[in-house]
Amino acid sequence: MKTNFFMTLAIVLTCACSSLQAQQQGRGGRDILNENMIKELKLTDQQVTNIKKADADLKTQMQTLRDNKSLSKKEIKEAMDKMREDRKAILKNNLTTEQYITYLEQQIERLQKMNMENRSKNFESRERAPRNFDNPEPANP
Repeated sequence: MKTNFFMTLAIVLTCACSSLQAQQQGRGGRDILNENMIKELKLTDQQVTNIKKADADLKTQMQTLRDNKSLSKKEIKEAMDKMREDRKAILKNNLTTEQYITYLEQQIERLQKMNMENRSKNFESRERAPRNFDNPEPANP
């Protein structure tokens, strides 16, 4: 039962992360861990050290890849996708099963919140100021 839950959660997060990564391209990388995550997941100092070191190495590789002008956009995208998968593996390999499940749940909540914020922004941008039909503006001033 736990395995089914874990696998379903992993699939949902993978789909959600793919969507988020597409939105985040070009915005710069984010740290894999922040203070809230460290506290909420109750990470040990060793876990934090391992994850941050591995993430720093990946960020360096990503920057080197971005700076390499001899690669095509497709090659860069494929390599970046592989590195993003490596980043997920870093977390999975350094967290306990319970910590990883908590992490996945937090990511789902965060993605849902971002999705709602984006929908709200899109709705607001579509709204128009009310027209004054008593004193209409000319069509061609």
